[in-house]
Amino acid sequence: ITFINLVVFKSDFLRPINTLTFGLINETLIVNIFSLILFVFIIMLKYGRLNFIDIGIKKNRLLGAIVAILILWISMQLFNILAALIITGKPIVYNGWSKYGAMKMFGSFIAQLFGNCLFEELAFRGFLLIQICKKFRNTKGNLFAGIAVSQLLFALIHIPNRILGGMSVLQIVPSLIIVFMLGVIFAVVYLVTDNIFLTIGIHALWNTPLLVFDGLSSIYVILAATIILVKFWDKTFAKIGWESSSQLNRMNRGQFDE
Repeated sequence: ITFINLVVFKSDFLRPINTLTFGLINETLIVNIFSLILFVFIIMLKYGRLNFIDIGIKKNRLLGAIVAILILWISMQLFNILAALIITGKPIVYNGWSKYGAMKMFGSFIAQLFGNCLFEELAFRGFLLIQICKKFRNTKGNLFAGIAVSQLLFALIHIPNRILGGMSVLQIVPSLIIVFMLGVIFAVVYLVTDNIFLTIGIHALWNTPLLVFDGLSSIYVILAATIILVKFWDKTFAKIGWESSSQLNRMNRGQFDE
């Protein structure tokens, strides 16, 4: 991961692909697909002898996640329309579409959904979080420790791209604290819903909201909507695809997906 951040991105040798596809296929997507192949498919699945269920991939979870993420995205647009109407009296179209173009906008979201967020959620929530929690077993204190350790590692892997971005130490530290807190949020979402596809979608919208309308900060809207989703998950989207009990419930019983 450090090599990818400090060598591949810095060299710009993948930029021609970005240019030829008008931003639809960018460097982030390409390097994260490479990471998925190397770390997930080769190291975890082949040599680690794990299966897809061991890293959270359960096909009966997909439909519920798609419906939930679509509703979340629509809610973001409606919240922004309402906020803009209250503040300015009219909806405000997000200027990113005219500034960057549709291809780059969609390319950025695709890179997050099928690249960066897919890799990070499978690696740090689907795999690492559960494996560490297994080691700590099922007491609440150890569960919190498992979340803290796994998400600390998640935060630390972001150091190289902070360095690449020219950030100072005083800038990197608070940035990593925010990343750690986000990791904890994603971990709790996964543990409560047992739906890795949902965390991938929320993570992708967090990184690249793909807004149509501007208004409120997307961070607050996504955070509020995520809390509501998790609160009512069992009574709503969990019923789509006949999902079983959450990872958190199984941990409390000392059980894990094998």
